[in-house]
Order: sequence, then C-alpha cells, then structure tokens
Amino acid sequence: MMPVPVLTLAAVLFAIGAVGTAARRNPLVNLLSLVVMGQSAVVTLLACATYYGQPDGHVFALISELIIVVHVAIALPLALEDSRSAETEAGDGVDVP
Repeated sequence: MMPVPVLTLAAVLFAIGAVGTAARRNPLVNLLSLVVMGQSAVVTLLACATYYGQPDGHVFALISELIIVVHVAIALPLALEDSRSAETEAGDGVDVP
C-alpha cells in the first residue's frame, strides 16, 4: 500500500507548523510550530521506511526524535525567559499585543 495518506498527514502537519511560525511572534508558539514541523519529518521518515521495508529509516527517525527533544529541552527555558522579559519591558500597565 502506498503511504499517500500518511504523507498527506505529514504535509498538513508541516503546513500548520510553517503557518504558526510565520504568523506569530510569540517565542513559545514559534517553538511549538517548529516541533510540529519536526514531527512531520519524523512521520515522513517512518512512512517511507515502512513502505520500503528498511529498518534504517526507523533508526533515523528515532535519532531525529531525540534531536527534537533535546532542542525543546534547550529552547524552552530560553523562550520562557524571552517571553517573561518581553512582558516586563512594557511595564507601564499597557497591554502590548
């Protein structure tokens, strides 16, 4: 069976991540959008590896998943600090969108 539905899902996930990255300036939303884009790449790897019957793709998907997790573990505290500092810079009581 061709992995067309799974690749379509991966393309939709990638598009959602790309729109989220382009449309928002919030660092947390950008981080989550990048994670969604990374997950779409993992889904693509797994679909192609399953279709071609190669276990190498599964190993590469696992390594990619670990890289995504490390990326989030490093970037999440930085994004939280950036969003907190952005809130305190506008400290005049006016809400900044």
